[in-house]
Amino acid sequence: MKTILKTAILITCLSLIVIYSKSIQTELIDSYNNGIAFLSSNSKTKVNILRF
Repeated sequence: MKTILKTAILITCLSLIVIYSKSIQTELIDSYNNGIAFLSSNSKTKVNILRF
């Protein structure tokens, strides 16, 4: 039970740091957008290969 409580407190603290840190938010959004673009480009390539 103590481990669950400690983990919850740690997650809460890290979440607050991310929420209040603008530079971390910008970096996370950029990496998320890059990941989505990468996945969508790979999906389009694989679909096109399957159609031919």
